[in-house]
Amino acid sequence: MIQLIFSDLEKALLNNTYEISAANIDAVEVARAKGKRFVIFTPRNAQRIQNACEKSHIKCDKILMNGAKAIDENGHLLQEIFMNAEDVAAAAQLLIDQQLMFFCDTDKGIYSPYDENQLSEEYGEFIMSQQLKKNKKTAKALIQNNHFFDHLHQFETLDELTNRRVYCFEVFAANPARIGAIEHTIKAMSGVAFHDLNKHEFTITDKTATFDQMILKFMNAVKVTAGETLIISGCKDSLSLFEAYPNCCAIQGSEQELISRASSVALNASKAIYTTISNDTKAERDRDNAREDAKMARREAEKARRRAQYNVDNGIATEADLELLKPKPKRAFSERRPSNDDDKKPFRRDGRKPFNHDDKKSYSRDDRKPFNRDDKKPYRKDGKPFNKDDKKPYRKDDRKPYNKDDKKSFNKEGYKKDFHKDSPKKSETAAFNKPVRRKPQGK
Repeated sequence: MIQLIFSDLEKALLNNTYEISAANIDAVEVARAKGKRFVIFTPRNAQRIQNACEKSHIKCDKILMNGAKAIDENGHLLQEIFMNAEDVAAAAQLLIDQQLMFFCDTDKGIYSPYDENQLSEEYGEFIMSQQLKKNKKTAKALIQNNHFFDHLHQFETLDELTNRRVYCFEVFAANPARIGAIEHTIKAMSGVAFHDLNKHEFTITDKTATFDQMILKFMNAVKVTAGETLIISGCKDSLSLFEAYPNCCAIQGSEQELISRASSVALNASKAIYTTISNDTKAERDRDNAREDAKMARREAEKARRRAQYNVDNGIATEADLELLKPKPKRAFSERRPSNDDDKKPFRRDGRKPFNHDDKKSYSRDDRKPFNRDDKKPYRKDGKPFNKDDKKPYRKDDRKPYNKDDKKSFNKEGYKKDFHKDSPKKSETAAFNKPVRRKPQGK
């Protein structure tokens, strides 16, 4: 059963307007309602995807910057892999010399050698070069929606940058030829990894920061196996990273490539999630059917045993009946059958009679007479019946019954009380019983 779902953001959850589609939102909510844990992995930082996640109202865990950082749904840090200070200084100096626009994500915010105006102008040209937005007005509006400008800090010396924990560099340029000129130089650096996002941009991270490594750390943290994990990738090329996972599918438009039994139809992320949930529902239904079959088999075996016992008592037993009634050898404690909560017939600890919840007839602890709740006639501790219908209980000393109907009682000595009808009234004896006031003596 799938317990953990990893999904790529771009080309999987996002639509053409860089928003999470309604079908994907519904699929994620259904998966979370069924107890699945949903995680987004993306090469971007948290500020770049904040706008898309806020519009969809999806709160989930995230793996960012090609596996360099993992945060939970509340933004708290789970795992991090930051770059070496020497590699940070070398990469930053190379990008500054080539006059490439970049910013780097650190533990204290976003740092760049360029101010906000220079970055926004170059970023607008970069957006229009991708033909996402064709005019500058809409490109400028898109730039203002990017939250990484709210956390931007400009540094003047490299010491300000190397004193921070740097997770990645994000580089973009309107002219892809400028990126191609330094691609081989970046790849030649020993401690960093070059991630080509598209022909206009790339990221630089530590070599140990990869999606497959961070996904493995996340699975170990939540104690989920590879067979209980589904990975939805937005590109077929990234499937080589997830060869060790049996449930993985790639989504890229109408093309698809499946590994093992990930999904029968994986045209988009929502269909892959719904297919996984339906497969889990079918597995649960199969387990319920198997449990019912086992229950019926136990009932048939009990009927056969009772029939064999009847044949033995009447002297018509066969060899099969005697074989059936042979005591079975006791199993070891580790091999005993666990208690079955479905049929609601557990056995008591002393192994005596079963307690049946269905017919509501339990046995007392001393195994005397049963207590029947249906006819409401329980037995007393001394074995005598207590009848609530005629309302004639017995006294504690077991002498004569106390009848509440005729209003006749017995005194403590066992004699009947004598009430005289001609007894004087209270008004006649009032004067006789009136207290006499005595005068004080000595005065």
